[in-house]
Amino acid sequence: MQGFESFKVKYLIPRYTRGMGLEIGCGEVKTYDHFTGVDNGHHQQAGMHADCAADIIAEADDLHMVADESQDYVFASHVLEHCEDMGKALAEWGRVLKPGGYLVRVS
Repeated sequence: MQGFESFKVKYLIPRYTRGMGLEIGCGEVKTYDHFTGVDNGHHQQAGMHADCAADIIAEADDLHMVADESQDYVFASHVLEHCEDMGKALAEWGRVLKPGGYLVRVS
């Protein structure tokens, strides 16, 4: 699928995305169905896309609804560059990761 950057790395990430985890900025299609999709829905609001695959509607830097150290991984493909405060987003992603969890980021 052209335009879905996460699909370009889909087969490189399974070893790092086992268990429970988040896909930040999933848009209209999650990379894998078992990922918990997080997206702010801005495409939908702008009328650009009809669907949003997000299980959680939230900004990438505000995951207050996700418990501390509850996720085995956080996957984000081409999201960080769209965050106003990259440090805040990275800190939030780190907060929800379990000790030893994986932050899988593609840019």
